[in-house]
Amino acid sequence: MSKTYNLGNPSDMKRLSRDLEQKAMNIARAKVSTMNFDHKCPHCGSAIQIHSGLNFCPVCQKQINVDLDIHF
Repeated sequence: MSKTYNLGNPSDMKRLSRDLEQKAMNIARAKVSTMNFDHKCPHCGSAIQIHSGLNFCPVCQKQINVDLDIHF
């Protein structure tokens, strides 16, 4: 069920603004967590693509754990 806001009420406008901002941040966090990033392997220096979570370098086969601690 969707929320309702009285746009003539200042407190409801603040609540609407806060809810919209929170929704946009959640969408951005979800998108970033599914993206791939170009990075250099910290072990061998090879150019690789990584994603959030557990990765393995295709060159040296070493484990790379990526924790995207996102704070907007």
